[in-house]
Amino acid sequence: MIQIEWYTLYSKFSKCLNEFYNTYKSKSGELLYETYLKKDEKLEILPWLENFNQYGVTSIDPIHIFASFNYWKIPVETRKKRMQLFCELIKFNNINIDNLLYEIEVTNLDIFKYFPHINITYIVSARDNQQQKDVWEFFSLIYMNKQNKRFEEIFNKINYYWFGVRLQSATIFMFWVNSNQFLPLDKNTYTLLREYEVLNIFPSTFDKYKKLLEINSKNLYRNLT
Repeated sequence: MIQIEWYTLYSKFSKCLNEFYNTYKSKSGELLYETYLKKDEKLEILPWLENFNQYGVTSIDPIHIFASFNYWKIPVETRKKRMQLFCELIKFNNINIDNLLYEIEVTNLDIFKYFPHINITYIVSARDNQQQKDVWEFFSLIYMNKQNKRFEEIFNKINYYWFGVRLQSATIFMFWVNSNQFLPLDKNTYTLLREYEVLNIFPSTFDKYKKLLEINSKNLYRNLT
């Protein structure tokens, strides 16, 4: 198997997903949801989507997408299958995915030994369509590294507004999308930062979180994964 670093693979995936968003904008989540249902009517690949029906949710967002293949103890083949699924859905909607399907297939994806994961139970909850549109916008800002006022506005309301998402898991999502620029505050990283007295309380605003990003300029955490 060829060896592609996880952050290279994830960056390519994020690039394709961002091109999808730039093409379809506010319709992105609903279009991806519709395309998936045409491919997997029985919801065998993403069974948690069954819960969306009872809440009238007909959309999925980038946090759902990334969480689906980054939860704790996910089997390698399941990770591959789900990454390839979303690549196929994006490609079906006329977005160029280059050689991503092949690279996912031939790369050893059992490389995430220390990779920050999440508990999938709550983060794939049925957020309403408006919340999901904000997630899509936030995803694109993360990928493009646009740390502007809109970015800060979204970041600061995550704890109070996004169903199933807390700031800790949001920073992990930011790291998945753009590990060059963002630091995950998963349990292990948070403990490490406290041990080195870099912080003593969890940063509850983007202004406080931003002060930590200088640490990530040397890719300290990414090099451990």
